[in-house]
Amino acid sequence: MKKISLLSLLMVLLLSTAAPLYATEIGIAATVQGTNISEKKLQQEIDNYLQQQGTNVAAIRDPKRFKEVRTKILDVLIGQELLWQAAQRDQTIADDVEVSQAFKRYQAQFKDDLTFDIMLKQGGHNKTTFYADLRRRISAEKWIDKFVKNELAVSTAEVHDFYLEN
Repeated sequence: MKKISLLSLLMVLLLSTAAPLYATEIGIAATVQGTNISEKKLQQEIDNYLQQQGTNVAAIRDPKRFKEVRTKILDVLIGQELLWQAAQRDQTIADDVEVSQAFKRYQAQFKDDLTFDIMLKQGGHNKTTFYADLRRRISAEKWIDKFVKNELAVSTAEVHDFYLEN
């Protein structure tokens, strides 16, 4: 019984430390309109998500639970890619001033550059890749503001009518 528990523990530890290396060998997690989302990127985002939740991959012993987390994160990455592609298509790309201001606001949250760099590295970024990621996120927000929010506007009268009907 102890051998099985010890063996299980060793397997979990091996998988949790080998996962990022394994992800680089696997390749592509999804393809979104010709653009690949790598397994490495997916694994980094899973690790970030679990860290924010206060857990790690080794803590998820149930394969069904891990698959749910993986699917959830992959769906988010696919959505982000679709928004980025829409922003590019409709030319709603964030300019350097917008991105630089957002970068500075984010950086100001940390006590010094070293702490900021450490946090970026833990998230799988450096300053260059984080800057590019900010551009994508801000562009997606601009696209949503321009093309989606206007379509979702609901008047007070419509809310009231819906309430009365339901």
